Amino acid sequence: MPNPSRLSELRPGTRGHSASGDPTRLLMYRVWHAENALSYALDDALRPLGTSVAQCSVLFHLDLHGSLSAADLSRLIHVTPQGIASTVRRLAEAGWIDRRPHPVHGRVVLLTLTENGQRVLRDAIGIAEELEALVTQDISASNRATLIKALDQMQARIVPPRA
Repeated sequence: MPNPSRLSELRPGTRGHSASGDPTRLLMYRVWHAENALSYALDDALRPLGTSVAQCSVLFHLDLHGSLSAADLSRLIHVTPQGIASTVRRLAEAGWIDRRPHPVHGRVVLLTLTENGQRVLRDAIGIAEELEALVTQDISASNRATLIKALDQMQARIVPPRA
C-alpha cells in the first residue's frame, strides 16, 4: 500500500505494469468515469440557473470557509490561478460574490459570497440532491454508507485531513 508521503514518488513505467492492461479494471478509472458522468449531468441540470459545476464549486467553498483569496480557492479546488480568475470574474459580474481588499495584506483580494450567491448555491444544492437521489435510488443505505466511507478513506490517503 502506498504511503501518502510517497505518492509523489510514483512514476510511470517504474512498476513493471503493461500499458496494454485494461484500465476499466482499476477502481480509480471507475471513480473517474463516474465523476465525469455526474459532473456532466450536474452541469446540464444547473444550466437553467445560469451556473455550472465549476462556479458552484467556488460558491460552495466560499460558503463553507468564508472569505477566501483566489489563490486559496485555486488550491482548494485544484485548478489553475487562471481558471479561478475567469470563474471569479463571471461570478462577480453576476453579483454572486463580492471582492474586497484583505484588511492586512493590501494586495490580496478577498472573495465573499453575496446574498444572491447564497440563493443560487441553495438552488444548486437542491438540484444536486435531486440528481444524487436519482442516480443512487438502487443503492441500499448500507452500500451507500460503505461507498462514502471508502471514498473518504481514499481521499484521506491522498490529501490528509486539515488540522
